[in-house]
Amino acid sequence: MAEAYADQMIDSERGLQLYFGHALMAGFKARDMQRRIYVEPAFVGQQGRLRVPDLAICHAGQLIGVVMLRYLPRGAPEVEKDLTTLRSFAGAGRDLLLSQDRYLGPGSEVQRLYVLAPDPVLCWAGVYRGPQRRLVEQQAADLGERFVGLHAVTAARQPPVVSMVGLGGSAATEDSVGALVAEVHEPTTVEASADADA
Repeated sequence: MAEAYADQMIDSERGLQLYFGHALMAGFKARDMQRRIYVEPAFVGQQGRLRVPDLAICHAGQLIGVVMLRYLPRGAPEVEKDLTTLRSFAGAGRDLLLSQDRYLGPGSEVQRLYVLAPDPVLCWAGVYRGPQRRLVEQQAADLGERFVGLHAVTAARQPPVVSMVGLGGSAATEDSVGALVAEVHEPTTVEASADADA
């Protein structure tokens, strides 16, 4: 993260989305793990349409991770809207239908049904202005041990200070992110699904 930011490869929220998704896929591939990542997917739950996350990570018919990203290297982010999105998934119920209403490609429309994992990773990741590190974790305390906060705190002419507060609130370093990726759920037994992400 620090190197990519210093090389000015991450200069917008879309750039952060691209970098983050690519880093996750590279981590999964290095560990020979099959995962599907959706960018800004729209899911429909039992109570109707959910909020749209920046990234959703799925495996074998389960939604195992939801990521909200924020890029404000010159300011302090407001995180409540992002946390509301994460909360909507935490309380979404079991079955989530991936909406395909934006798709207009060949073949018939395919409806993908995902089961929300019993303990999905709910992640907020931000690049924002320091020097004071915002305590996002305090605002996300109700999400419990599923919550992961990733922080890149910026300062003028300095590399960002990268840190992670992982599952259960334990502090970690950037190197721990790869370890977390390796531990993202192997799903529990799920009923057979025609669209399993093998």
